[in-house]
Amino acid sequence: MEKSVYSYKNKRILIVDDQRAFQVMLKAMLTNLGAKHIFFADTAETAVKQCRDNKFDLLLVDYNLGSGKNGRQLLEYLRNNDLVPKHAIFFIVTGDNSRSMVLTALELEPDDYIMKPFSHNQLDTRVQRCFRKKNELTDVFNALRSKDYAQTALSCREQLKKDTRYKNFCRNLLAEMLIRTEDYDAAQALLESIVKEREFTWANITLGKVYFLQKQLDKAIGVLERVIKTNSLMIEAYEWLGRAYEEKGQAEKALTIVTRAAELAYHNVDRHKLLARIATEVEEFDVAKDSYGAILQLSRNSFYPAPAHLANYVRSIITAAKHAEDPVRRNRILQDVHSALFKGRHEEGQEEDFDFDIFEGICHARVHEAKGEMLKAKRTLLQSLAPILEHHDEAGTPILSESVFALAGIGEFEYAEEMLETLANRDVMDEVTSNALKETQQGEQKKIMDEFKSLNAMGKKAYDHQDFEAAKSYFTRALKKAPMNSGAAINKLQATLKLLTQAKRFNQNLADEAEDCISILEGVPLSQTHRERFLQLKEDYRQATRPTKK
Repeated sequence: MEKSVYSYKNKRILIVDDQRAFQVMLKAMLTNLGAKHIFFADTAETAVKQCRDNKFDLLLVDYNLGSGKNGRQLLEYLRNNDLVPKHAIFFIVTGDNSRSMVLTALELEPDDYIMKPFSHNQLDTRVQRCFRKKNELTDVFNALRSKDYAQTALSCREQLKKDTRYKNFCRNLLAEMLIRTEDYDAAQALLESIVKEREFTWANITLGKVYFLQKQLDKAIGVLERVIKTNSLMIEAYEWLGRAYEEKGQAEKALTIVTRAAELAYHNVDRHKLLARIATEVEEFDVAKDSYGAILQLSRNSFYPAPAHLANYVRSIITAAKHAEDPVRRNRILQDVHSALFKGRHEEGQEEDFDFDIFEGICHARVHEAKGEMLKAKRTLLQSLAPILEHHDEAGTPILSESVFALAGIGEFEYAEEMLETLANRDVMDEVTSNALKETQQGEQKKIMDEFKSLNAMGKKAYDHQDFEAAKSYFTRALKKAPMNSGAAINKLQATLKLLTQAKRFNQNLADEAEDCISILEGVPLSQTHRERFLQLKEDYRQATRPTKK
């Protein structure tokens, strides 16, 4: 039996648990092991404060800390903010032995994981084991902590030259470092030699990942499916298998596989993003909506809440509603927007740099658009955006992004493009929103925008050549592409008034068309240029029709 090498006597130890009884019991265990400097925290926030004030050697953190942030989120935050010393040992402790909980806790790779109840001998054995590993692999862990992946790989190779008991750990980490430095051929050669020696699960999963990254999709699928067949709890295998099937064009199969991964370990934001993306690809919009809802809830309980998650969720609700053929079901889905906004005002609405009132107005406008109430959508949207319509460079990124989607949705392409130009100079944007904006600029919406621009440009050209009939025809066609576009409505109104004033007799049809254009523009905030043109044209319309009015 190996001699204990970890002395608790001079170690600073933090116990994070919301149950006072467990704090007392664990303190007694540690005291019996020689510990003298023991600190407590009952929430993740208190633990962060403790870690800012002290450098702890051993952290024993319960996974479930009540209704707030959990132990996994605490570990992630402490690591990201360099609040865990290099030598420190971090344990996740839990009394929940459910499969999903255990897998979720282990995903972030704490130094170890221990189930309640446990004895002081069990705790000591696990602590000693962690200490020996960290002590023997100091160079490896220091390089990894510094994100020097080339040096980490070199340190792993140095360890493998020795007769180390951590041979498999070093080989696995070496493979990961080769992947991070994009040396896929070397990673493949290493992993294939390991698998040939013995069918290690970890090696097969990483090999499947490498095959995927090298576009050897059939090989990736073969390896990963064998892993899952022998061990159905390997979450990472499900994820890479799903990615491989998606890359092969079998998105529906990918969706089934990634859904299984999300069921196995729910508390992973990146996995829900992957699931939502694939679900959208196969037009399973309700699944995507549920995933974005999960991301929103997880973010609210984390150290990294963000208005973008609320925006993504609301956007997914509206997308799901637009694809619902039954109007009753569509309206039922859209009710979720109101529920999300009600809660969002008390959550994301507290963010100082997030104008919730504008965001709420944008969302209401998009609900009107989804219902086909385009004029209501336009009036609601432009009234909401009035404070930033011409000074949008001062607006926050989430507000600008959602404004682009809403403006494009009602066909106000000019405003949308101006805001897109501003967003192009912004560095901070979440991946989901960024991809959605690219789709707006490159997908079906782009095609509509280009067709609209072409028709509008031809209308202007015809107008300049005083072919007012052709101009009106082009502007009418442009408005069919974007029925609420202010610029095209003003252009059509101008061409129509020319025809109306040139007609030998009063033409009621032309007057009606002019009134339709006015109704699109009446009572909504416009840019200064549009407003000045509209007011003049409205006066021209009044003059042109005055003799016919009773």
